[in-house]
This record gives sequence, C-alpha cells and structure tokens, in this order.
Amino acid sequence: MLGRRTTAIVGLLVALVAAVVFLYLREHRQVPEHAQATEGHDVDQPGRPVLHGTGAAPVSIPGEAERRGPGQKERIRGLLVAFAEARDEKAHALALELIALGSAAVPTLVEALGSEQEELRAAAAIILGRIGDARPVQHLARCLADESDMVRSYASEALGRIGKPALPVLKPLLAHSEARMRERAAVAVWYMHGDAKGALPEILAALEREQDEDAFLWLSKALVRCGPGAEAAIPHLIGRLSSPSHSITSSASGALGDMGQVAVAPLISVLRATEDDDVAAHAAFALRDLGADAAVAIPALVEGLQRQDFHARRAACD
Repeated sequence: MLGRRTTAIVGLLVALVAAVVFLYLREHRQVPEHAQATEGHDVDQPGRPVLHGTGAAPVSIPGEAERRGPGQKERIRGLLVAFAEARDEKAHALALELIALGSAAVPTLVEALGSEQEELRAAAAIILGRIGDARPVQHLARCLADESDMVRSYASEALGRIGKPALPVLKPLLAHSEARMRERAAVAVWYMHGDAKGALPEILAALEREQDEDAFLWLSKALVRCGPGAEAAIPHLIGRLSSPSHSITSSASGALGDMGQVAVAPLISVLRATEDDDVAAHAAFALRDLGADAAVAIPALVEGLQRQDFHARRAACD
C-alpha cells in the first residue's frame, strides 16, 4: 500500500514540475524579430479597410510597428531604403520581406510617401499596393498628383491592387479638372479588373466629355474591364471614330475591338453607312480585333475592298 502511495506522489510531483517548466518556457521564449512583426496578422487578409472622404485631411495610421517601438520602425524603413536601391533578385527578396510584414509596415510606408526622395516614394507605393491594406488609400490618391511620373504610375497601380475600397476616392477623380489626374484615376480603375464595374457610371460620363488623348485611352481601357453594361458606350465610341485626333480614334477602335459580340452589328452598320474612309478603316480594324465573333461581318468587309482609299481597303483586308 505504501509503495503505491509513494509512486502516486512521485508521479504527481513530476507532473507539477513539468507544468512549471512549460509555463516558464512559454513566458520567456525567444520570438524571432520577423515573427514579432507579423505575429497576430494574416498578411493575406489585412485589417478592415478604414476609408476617409476625399476631402479629409491627412491622417496618421497607428500600427503594429508603433506598438513595438522605434526599433521596428527603423528596421522597416531600412528594408524600404534597401529595396528602393536594389535590383533584380535582391529587390525581389526585399519586397517579399516587406510584404510579409503586412499591416505592421503600413504606417512606416505611408510616412515614406512624403519623402523627398523620388525612389523612396515609388518604393513605398509599390509595397503598399502589394500588401493591399485599404487604410492608405487617401495617401496614395494624393500621390496621383506627385511631380514624378514614376510615383504617379506606382500609386495608380497600388490603388488598383487595393481594389474596391479605393473606388470612393477614385470615382470623383475621373471628373477632375486636370487631365493628368483623370488619366491616373482611369489607370487605377483599369488595374482593378472585375472591380472596375463599380465605376461604370463615372467612366461612361467621363468618356462623353474627355478630349485629352491619354485620359481617353485609359478611360476606354477601364471601360472594357467593366464587363456587362459597358456596351452602353458603343454609340459614343463609334462617334469617336471620326475624331480629328488619330490617338482618340485608335483608342475608340481598340475598345470596340475588345467589346465582344455586342459590338459587331453596330460596327457593320457604320462600315456600310459611312462615306468617311478613315471611319471605315477604324471600324474594319475593330472588327478584325473581334476575331471569330465578327465572322458575320465578312460580306461588309468584302464590300469595303471596293473603296477608293488605300488604307480603308487595307483595313478591310486585314
């Protein structure tokens, strides 16, 4: 009896010691610096979007880096500076390291958007776009007016990658008084792919009044990304085939050529009805781009071979 009691007591003591050791190790374990930065964050699913109105003043974004102290903030900034200066494989590795930090890196990256160094502003925009956190949308939208074309381009891409949460800021910019801002906003919407349909009414309205060649190009590209409903712009795009601007006619023709089967019948009609050889040529090029969807246009294209203008005949041939 005594032996069994002794065995039980020893077993209990061993279990207690093991529990104490486990608790001690858990309390004092060493967490790698990289794990500290991402602990508690799913980098593929950043925190909830926090959006502010387009007229809001700049806001500070509290983040994990601030809660962990200035050391972590300096580490993130150091990685960003190295990324801005690096090339090829090294730049790729540094980008992945910054992206893996997720929302913890966002406040430091937003601060870098205000840097005097063009490369640092561009680098911050690139990483913010890849992280996809919606909190810096306002800051990135302000970068669309940056003096650097490189920064403007990467800010557009970043807003597009963030996607739907950026639309409330981008949609008013499609009607901005400056053509450059309209163009950059359209580029951002184009980057959204399927989410672009959320800006369809604004794109349709902007196309109606746009005279700037670059802005029209990107508006027409963004229109095609909108999917169903974009066909409402077909009559306007056909009207633009007679624009005095070769760039605008080419952009309109390109958009029509990406519209799919819904554009075939209207293009056949204009091809047969117009006496303007340039309009006929652009309509023929659009039908060419539609490929098999435009097979029913072959008789109309054959008729186009009878035109006097060489370019119109060549377009019908193509």
